[in-house]
This record gives sequence, structure tokens and C-alpha cells, in this order.
Amino acid sequence: MERLHADGVNVLNAAGSAAWQTVFHFHLHVIPRYTDDPLRLPWIPGPGDPDEIKAAADALEDQA
Repeated sequence: MERLHADGVNVLNAAGSAAWQTVFHFHLHVIPRYTDDPLRLPWIPGPGDPDEIKAAADALEDQA
């Protein structure tokens, strides 16, 4: 939350196709949340913005 300046975070595990699992092994979605962001659950997965994804990856990269 600190590095992405998020107001909160959702941690989501989808287990089984009825729960929207699309990759059939255990994995978690860690979703940074911001006050008044447009995300509402359930959502329809779609491609993310490449520039936003790169900026988030850069912010989360180890600063050592």
C-alpha cells in the first residue's frame, strides 16, 4: 500500500471455474484499491493498461 499509495488492498483467490478461476493452479490476486476507484466486484477480467502495469511493477521493485 505504501509504495503504490493505495488506500486499501483486496486479496482474492478464485478456486474453480464457478468462482471465475481462469488459471487452474493456486494463485492470488493482490489488488491495490483507491478511494472512489471504478472497480466493483464481481468484475469481468480484461487486459490492463501496459503503462500502469509497468509503473506499478517499478514502484514494487526491490529498492535494495
